[in-house]
Amino acid sequence: MPSRNKTVEIPKANGGVRTLGIPAIRDRVVQGALRLILEPIFEADFQDGSYGYRPKRSPQEAVQRVAIAQGKTTVIDLDLKAYFDNIRHHILLEKVAKRVNDPEVMHLLKLILKISGKRGVPSRRGYQPASFQHLPKRSG
Repeated sequence: MPSRNKTVEIPKANGGVRTLGIPAIRDRVVQGALRLILEPIFEADFQDGSYGYRPKRSPQEAVQRVAIAQGKTTVIDLDLKAYFDNIRHHILLEKVAKRVNDPEVMHLLKLILKISGKRGVPSRRGYQPASFQHLPKRSG
């Protein structure tokens, strides 16, 4: 069973805070292994022009691509408020189960999601947004 995440509040520019759940090292290793299994399955579904939360892609590359295409396309930039905090686990698990037919992988995913309650998913990744890189390393 995964350990309960350590929580850290990060100040936001608007005066609010963003709460991050930081998993224990053991749990990060398991999450990383699970990501290595799941990421290639779902990565194949993304369009080439999609850059958000994708491996080997950066915000700078997205901006560069837009600069090249200037005048040729419409660019949509949006921020979904508290998106990762509101993902319903049962819906996510149903969608993943349509593509992943491995009971052990599904069990691990359920355990990881269970730590955060009935909604929300871990959003801190091995390659993290620049705004999270100042976080202190978790001890123990």
